[in-house]
Amino acid sequence: MVLCISPYCNNPDNSGNSVFCAACGSELLLEGRYRVLKTLGQGGFGKTYEVHEVARTTSNNHSGQLKVLKVLIDTQPKAVELFTREAQVLSQLDHPGIPRVEPDGYFIFWPRDSRTALHCLIMEKVEGLNLSEYMHQRQLRPISEQLTLEWLMQTVNILHAVHQQHFFHRDIKPSNIMLRPDGQLVLIDFGAVRAVTQTYMAKQGMRGITGIHSMGFTPPEQLNGQAVPQSDFFALGRTFVYLLTGKEPAHPDIYDTYNDECQWRQVAPSVSPMLADLIDRLMARLPRDRPANTQVIVQELAHIGQSRHPSKLRSSSSTISGGIPNLSPTYPLSLPLQEEIPPTDIYQPPPIAPNSSGAPNLLEPEQANALKLANKNIKMAWVAGIVLGVLRVFGVLVNLAWPALYSRDLVSAIRRVDDLLWTSLRINGSLWLYLLLNLCLIFSLTYGIHKKNRACAVIILVYYCTSLLLRLTNGNFYGLDIPLSGLLIYCFVQGIQGTFSHYQLTTESPHP
Repeated sequence: MVLCISPYCNNPDNSGNSVFCAACGSELLLEGRYRVLKTLGQGGFGKTYEVHEVARTTSNNHSGQLKVLKVLIDTQPKAVELFTREAQVLSQLDHPGIPRVEPDGYFIFWPRDSRTALHCLIMEKVEGLNLSEYMHQRQLRPISEQLTLEWLMQTVNILHAVHQQHFFHRDIKPSNIMLRPDGQLVLIDFGAVRAVTQTYMAKQGMRGITGIHSMGFTPPEQLNGQAVPQSDFFALGRTFVYLLTGKEPAHPDIYDTYNDECQWRQVAPSVSPMLADLIDRLMARLPRDRPANTQVIVQELAHIGQSRHPSKLRSSSSTISGGIPNLSPTYPLSLPLQEEIPPTDIYQPPPIAPNSSGAPNLLEPEQANALKLANKNIKMAWVAGIVLGVLRVFGVLVNLAWPALYSRDLVSAIRRVDDLLWTSLRINGSLWLYLLLNLCLIFSLTYGIHKKNRACAVIILVYYCTSLLLRLTNGNFYGLDIPLSGLLIYCFVQGIQGTFSHYQLTTESPHP
């Protein structure tokens, strides 16, 4: 049997020899090479299928294998952008602990008579059990410390490959770590269909709070929509608490509700203090208290392993995890740890700018510099707006008191302003109302620029240029107005540029 993946098909089941769906007419041989066999998972925004790649003489060495097809049904631009970015990143990662995606694994499929395309991603099908299934198969019996060290080293090496691409997982938990029959761990679900779309939708409706929440495994900062690379370490620590105790991190036997702490050590007394300390640091409440990067974790794991089996560790090979360079140090333990490994900044999170939904966007250095310039131009514009409002008030007062000021009689000038103000209010109330509305408009637009609103920046420039033309038409223009007007126009133009740049950098930049 072959399935049709069109979301509009009312009878997707077809015979194995069909090329087009009998119900809706959509193509069944996707990209001329994939036939969909069954549904693996389904959510509100996408589906996951098991597919068979037909053997072809001109295809790659993986033809004829079972694979996984992830289909994004949500067509919102941001969801599509994040989905395609995931496909690009995974296709660049070559590690046995990460599902393999071929360079041509991403494609677009058009169902029959549909104006909406489906975005598709073909991935390697990982055989085996996830660690949650594994633990239930062994009746939640905790794993040994030796196996913990091996699996933790494998997982950290996988994260090393991921973090090098300035990408982090954000949903590490036992069900997202697969155990192959050969003992290799594989990290799956890189925020694909379900995670990408749900995260984006949640940010639209919940002020940027991320939608990837796994009870007991999600760190506090991620609950607030502020995930960082160190968030992976928190979830990793909680995952190994589960493996070492057989209990979920939120289980009442180990979770202290009043202190918001995971008191797991009492349930796993056989775990060595060094390993227990490392796991506690991984899941520290504050990201700054967790290891800075994967190299630090590997160093500590090497230290723990060396204390358990000194000769075995020093004779270990130079590679682990299937060809990824071994990050374990082989220097004497008396030397400072940081001297043997050159400094690196690949794990430091890039500068963060809040987007329109309040969630953080990770920026490259060039984008961060552009964001600083945009903020500078925005500040210049709203300061100019304040100056414009003050000048309007000052101009009215000077016009009222000009005759007395010309005679250099300050007392008379103050009295004249006072008399004229009250007289004008009684006689020309509409004129003063116009001035008040004028000032309200100026300061409202200025506040909008301060809030980085693009429309306010454009409107205040148009408003000022229009009022300037009216003054020129009426002949109410002075020599000092020329440089001052030019300066204000320049500031407002820069503000427009700044607000548009800020919007592009914070709203349109991809969010991992």
